[in-house]
Amino acid sequence: MRFSTEQREDLLNFLKSLTDERVRFERAPFDHPELLVPHGHAGNNVAITEINSISEVLAADEFLLIPAVGAEGRTEPVQAFDRNLKPQSDAN
Repeated sequence: MRFSTEQREDLLNFLKSLTDERVRFERAPFDHPELLVPHGHAGNNVAITEINSISEVLAADEFLLIPAVGAEGRTEPVQAFDRNLKPQSDAN
């Protein structure tokens, strides 16, 4: 089933209306400590650049650092999730 342009816009507006502003700005109770999220491995598809502490045949894990946010939250809303999927060097 394909939505008309108007139906699609209505659906997107409805979904956006479900967003809690406390979540968008990471205000209490949605604040959090510093988080390290697994984000791939050091190296490329040919060679690893570091050795994992578990085994020398494994690449070292890389992590995405999500800084701590206090109860007051951020002054700017959280960026779209897909921005965090890009390597740090590609982020704007």
